Amino acid sequence: MRILVFSDTHIGGKFNNEMFEKGVNLINQTDADFYLFTGDLTDQGTLQEYKDATEKFLPKIKKPVLYVPGNHDVKNVGDLLWEEFLGPRYFVHVDEEKKVKILGLDSNEPDKNTGRIGEKGIKRIYSEFSGLDESWTKILVFHHQTLPIKYTGRERSAITDAGDVIDAILKCNVQLVVNGHRHISNVYLLSDSDDSSLVVNCGTMSCRKTRYKEEYSLTLIDFDLPSRQAEVQVIQLNNGDEPVASTRFKGRVAKRLAPQTKRNWGKLLARIIQIGNTEFSDTNFKSETFAKMVSIVNLMDCELVVHCGDVTSSSYFSEFSMAKIFMDQIQHPQLIVPGPRDYFPLGYELFRKYFYRR
Repeated sequence: MRILVFSDTHIGGKFNNEMFEKGVNLINQTDADFYLFTGDLTDQGTLQEYKDATEKFLPKIKKPVLYVPGNHDVKNVGDLLWEEFLGPRYFVHVDEEKKVKILGLDSNEPDKNTGRIGEKGIKRIYSEFSGLDESWTKILVFHHQTLPIKYTGRERSAITDAGDVIDAILKCNVQLVVNGHRHISNVYLLSDSDDSSLVVNCGTMSCRKTRYKEEYSLTLIDFDLPSRQAEVQVIQLNNGDEPVASTRFKGRVAKRLAPQTKRNWGKLLARIIQIGNTEFSDTNFKSETFAKMVSIVNLMDCELVVHCGDVTSSSYFSEFSMAKIFMDQIQHPQLIVPGPRDYFPLGYELFRKYFYRR
């Protein structure tokens, strides 16, 4: 099975017509099973941009494309224009012969760059995918990303409910997740040890806002259904007359293990207990609860206790002093790292003073 993904055309102010034409030619020449567009068809979601997109540019594509909107498409009440010009802002596509189901969701919040799948969208993931047997390939498509992507600067535009969405993806054994938005291609293998999902971000096809050394591109995903082997290629458009392909990922996307199956991890090397967010203070800290935890932990066979940050509530001197007294009650070796609440003014030096050598 071959999937061609393109994204972020930004028809309007940042539109590069030359790259769009190159991309269209490649789409029309590529024999794929599915063609997916992952959002930001227009640049500002205006009426004229939607008219130009649907009357002048999209008709040049001779392949059947499944579309989801991006954050630029829902600017300026563009969410209503999308529905008028392109139809619903989500789709369900079922191929009974290939046993492939593709769910496209709208991850946008109008007039915001950030995204959110929301309760309704998460419920739709479960309702569309959880009842399918393991012979089906499940594909989820939306504009925003769930995970931070390299070469994109400060992370500020992933979906706000990413944790719940990732949980649904893994529980429903969605083998492939396809996104756009960040104008650079990227591939992750998302796993909770029993399940693995391939997460593919597509770059921009024709927006002049490019990132790092990747300019204009499309993405090809080759997916062998029986073996769950996947290969992802990024096709660079701005490399002379001939597009250039580079392989970004080649490997296996795992299926869910049977519920009764236990993973054999081999020889036990160490037992680590993880705690965090104690927030020692006179207001937030519950000493009785901490004492119960200590009594349990001290009875356990354990090589290391790891505290994963926010030891104190406000980085006060008195809170660090309290933290040391209580943490010393734990009888096992400790590794303590700071959290954002431990780094208020003077917190950095106080943390080093009390926990640097622990």
